[in-house]
Amino acid sequence: MSLDFKIGFIGSGNMASALISGVTQFISNDEIIVSSPGKDDLDLLRKNFGISTTTSNVDVIKKSKFVFLAIKPNILGVVLDEIRSHINIDTVLISIVAGANLNSIENKTPESSKVIRAMPNTPVSIGKGITALCANSNTSNSEKEFVDNMFSSVGSCIWLSEGSFDLYTSVFGSGPAYVFYLSEILIEATEDLDIEPEERQSLIAELIKGASSLILENMEHPASLRGKVTSPGGVTEKAIQILDKKEVKESFLEALHEATKKSKELGR
Repeated sequence: MSLDFKIGFIGSGNMASALISGVTQFISNDEIIVSSPGKDDLDLLRKNFGISTTTSNVDVIKKSKFVFLAIKPNILGVVLDEIRSHINIDTVLISIVAGANLNSIENKTPESSKVIRAMPNTPVSIGKGITALCANSNTSNSEKEFVDNMFSSVGSCIWLSEGSFDLYTSVFGSGPAYVFYLSEILIEATEDLDIEPEERQSLIAELIKGASSLILENMEHPASLRGKVTSPGGVTEKAIQILDKKEVKESFLEALHEATKKSKELGR
């Protein structure tokens, strides 16, 4: 069966745009099509990437081999009902719909459907994301390899059992928000520094970047690296003592546990 496009996107939001910016590095622009009811979004994508656009989800599913479901969870059922009869044996559905597990998509599609679930985090927008992937048994190894290459174009990716997705979501999917939260605190703590707010924010970002680079380059456990900064009776030790007294570690672990539970609830 001859198809007009290699990759299709149903949905044109921020995550779709980020992924398109990545895949256009190794897929020709004329092999990509996007559908959305929003004409302004489509006009912008066409202008930025030179890809094909349409307001018809059916056009995308009929004409594409790999189809991203890049839509809100509340309309997933409606979209799957709309495209179900047009899914063929060659179609690979790639869902980046938050909370939607493989079974929820398989139940709304033909029995032979090939489905991959993906959970990218927001840094994919600058090519530095992390994406978790899992696939159903209908998906071939070559198809999984192609999808792996697509997500590798916007960062790194890892294949997990679907049972690990809730924990992954709470730590890595939401992880950028925790780093931003820490950044907010550090920015507030440095308000009395005699420098401009933009410079303070830049310094905090460089601090986090530098610390992360030490972990990546040395591959030491963070506890070991922290020990090298924490002199007995010194400034760092005093700060850590306060954090320990306030049970910050325990609170953070509790927060991640509750976030994982919430991810499971959304999946149901």
